[in-house]
Amino acid sequence: MYFVYKLNRIPGIGGIMPTSGVDEDLGLAVFGEWYLGKCENATYLDTMREFSPYPCSDDVGAGFRFLGVETVLDGEEERPLNEAEIALKATAQMFVAKLTLRPTIETQVGDTADQMADMAKRVALLERAVIHIYGHVKNETPIPDEWVALLDLFYSDITTQAILDPVDIRPDGYDGVYAILKGRSNDLTEIMRPFYGG
Repeated sequence: MYFVYKLNRIPGIGGIMPTSGVDEDLGLAVFGEWYLGKCENATYLDTMREFSPYPCSDDVGAGFRFLGVETVLDGEEERPLNEAEIALKATAQMFVAKLTLRPTIETQVGDTADQMADMAKRVALLERAVIHIYGHVKNETPIPDEWVALLDLFYSDITTQAILDPVDIRPDGYDGVYAILKGRSNDLTEIMRPFYGG
C-alpha cells in the first residue's frame, strides 16, 4: 500500500526520515513537504505516527511522481505527460490538496475535536426531531411548534443553500460521496469482523 508522510523536523539537525525494514520503501517521490512511501503491511504506519503518515490509493501513489512536473524522461528523451499520467497527477493533486486543506480548516473553523462536537450536535438535533415526529405521527397528535419551526428553518436553509456542507460542492456529487462512505464502512467492518468472531 502507498502512503505519504512528512520528515520529522528537529531544530539544528534537520529532517529525520523514518526507519524502514525489508517490506517498506521510503522516499519514492517528494512534493513540497510530502514524501511517498510504500509498505506491505498497514501496521507499519502505526510505528511512524510522528511522521504524519496518510495511506493513499494506488492511483495517488502512481500519480505522486508527476506532481510539479509537466514532462518526464522516456528513455533518453523528455516528453510531455500523456493522458493517463495527467489523470493520475490530478488524482494525486486532489489528495495533497486535502492534506493541505486540513490545517487551514483546523485553524479557521475548528480542530478535529471541535468538528466532532459540531457533528454530534447536528446528529442530536436531527435525532430529537425524528423521534418527536415519530411520536406525534404514531399518536396522531400535532408536532410541537418548536420542532416545526426548527425543521422549517432547516428545510429552508438547505433548499435555498443558506447552509452548505462539503458534500454539496464535491465534484463527484452525492453518489461519489456515498460510494466513498460505503467503501470505508465496509473496510471498517472487515477490519473489525475478527474481533466479533465473524
